[in-house]
Amino acid sequence: MLTAADYFDLECTALAGIFADTAYVWEAVARIGPWIEAQFAAGLQPGHTGAQLAPSAVLGDAPIYIGPGTVVGPGVYIEGPAIIGANCEIRHTALLRANTILGDGAIVGHASETKNALLLEHAAAPHFAYVGDSILGQRVNLGAGSKLSNVGITSRAGPDAPRRHVMLHCDGVTHDSGLTKLGAILGTTWNWAATASPTPACSSARAAWSTRSRRCCPAATPPTASSSCARRRRSSRAAARAGAERTQPGRL
Repeated sequence: MLTAADYFDLECTALAGIFADTAYVWEAVARIGPWIEAQFAAGLQPGHTGAQLAPSAVLGDAPIYIGPGTVVGPGVYIEGPAIIGANCEIRHTALLRANTILGDGAIVGHASETKNALLLEHAAAPHFAYVGDSILGQRVNLGAGSKLSNVGITSRAGPDAPRRHVMLHCDGVTHDSGLTKLGAILGTTWNWAATASPTPACSSARAAWSTRSRRCCPAATPPTASSSCARRRRSSRAAARAGAERTQPGRL
């Protein structure tokens, strides 16, 4: 229940490689930066051909790729390294710090900030959000003002002591994440409450890990997965209709 496949529709994302050979889902957080570096080393060219950038948007000196159809609003700063997919929205005064990956159709909204973050296809942090050392699954939506805290107030034993690793507690078992910073990992299609400010890893991640929706992201579906994903969506809709009919006494 703690693998990436328990949280995300890996058949329906172009970013599944980040999770390859991971035993636990949080291991991918440490891979975000190296994965970006590997894509540029493999030939991905920095640039923003086909994207729409406001004149006041600023791109940093590190490698940045912005896909076609993406709109970057006024006052946005993208520090880089970053890989931003197609048809994303990066709205007014958003700050994308180092090691940000946005899947196709993702949204980073007004005054929102990302840092070492992965937003899978159509995930949204649309209003005043902070997403640091975190992963948002397909179609996750953060309510306005959500702050995914990534550092605990007891992370140091003293002012000059090194940070402790974030520990995760799940079903009576404690796991050492190996990370000194870990925000939230929210599975596919979660809707997060407005102004939520979960503590690092434990409470926010445990809520996400309790249930996972299996709906796919059609726009990001690889050709080899499209038929199975479509069948899954049709089956889910049919089951929902049947369930609705069973729970409505007197329906003809």
